[in-house]
Amino acid sequence: MAKLVLTKIPDCEALIADDIRAWFDTEQKFSELFPKVNLKVSTDHPFVGLLQQSVPEGGKYDVTGFPCITVIDTNFSKLVETPVLPQTMKLLPILVDEIRAGGRNKFIMSKQALAELEAAFKGKEFLRAEGYQTLRRTQMAIEVWAANKVQKDKIFDLISAYLVGEQRFKQHTENEVIIEEESINGEKSGIYNFDFGEVLYGAMIHFSTAYTVGYYEVKDYTIVGAITVEAHGMVGED
Repeated sequence: MAKLVLTKIPDCEALIADDIRAWFDTEQKFSELFPKVNLKVSTDHPFVGLLQQSVPEGGKYDVTGFPCITVIDTNFSKLVETPVLPQTMKLLPILVDEIRAGGRNKFIMSKQALAELEAAFKGKEFLRAEGYQTLRRTQMAIEVWAANKVQKDKIFDLISAYLVGEQRFKQHTENEVIIEEESINGEKSGIYNFDFGEVLYGAMIHFSTAYTVGYYEVKDYTIVGAITVEAHGMVGED
């Protein structure tokens, strides 16, 4: 019987980008502050799209994709003071719903493996899993780019408030991602780009996150019959 494994690695880029997007929309009402502005929040750098444009010599780039916020995971390391801890865990059936809801932002698991995990829980109160967990620290950066300096400055100020406010604790309680407040620093002014036919104003915020990484093998599961799914791929992908 093939192994049934559960790998939990929070995608800090996606989790923070999704939350910033929702926070700007619902909490800060950014569209009311700047009614004609379509703010984009992504993990893809906006200059990639500009460089892919076919612009004749002397022509203009389409910069309608600004202002934008880009969340970047620059590098990670294991926390030196934290050992790799072997663990035996009880997995409850609600885990299937958690994985399905969290998708690729929290877990790395194929649809086939998720179907097998769901089938393994049938008739059982819990499953036993053995594995390890450890803590990682990731260096993060948030870039802000806009064709308007006022917009860039306001976005920078709001992100600064986001990182030290209530949302920082929400990331911890909901996603087990700790935004380390003492690490937050940034550059609000003095960053420019002149490569695309007009001035783009930039800002940068740096900070670090700490989160738990786990790898577990389910030890006591039995599946009767074949489990099939319509498509294979990462959980959460269409």
